[in-house]
Amino acid sequence: MSQQTMTRNGYFGPGLFRFLRDLKTHNERRWFEANKQRYKADVQAPFLRLITDLAPALKEIGGGFIADPSPNGGSMMRIYRDIRFSKDKSPYKTYAAAHFWHANGKDGGPFRHISFIWNQATP
Repeated sequence: MSQQTMTRNGYFGPGLFRFLRDLKTHNERRWFEANKQRYKADVQAPFLRLITDLAPALKEIGGGFIADPSPNGGSMMRIYRDIRFSKDKSPYKTYAAAHFWHANGKDGGPFRHISFIWNQATP
């Protein structure tokens, strides 16, 4: 799906790309806290709508994959990076991502999850 298609469908607009570009430049807690409402409005809310809309399609194609639109612990991956063992101490991911786990977990066959990443490098 192209950026134009997603924008027409009401998922992602220019605010998503602006936010991710700005975050890449200002990847620090103070900036993020001051811009958290932008994150929620331009990144999290549209991404959760997309996940909600993908749920019936994933169910229809079968395979037992789950699209969970819960803002915490659902399919959308958190924006906070695990920096404990990383040389890069940037606290936030500069992309939006989701994963769709198989209902049977590790017993679900060769495909245990599907990942979807929306990178800030995308125009």
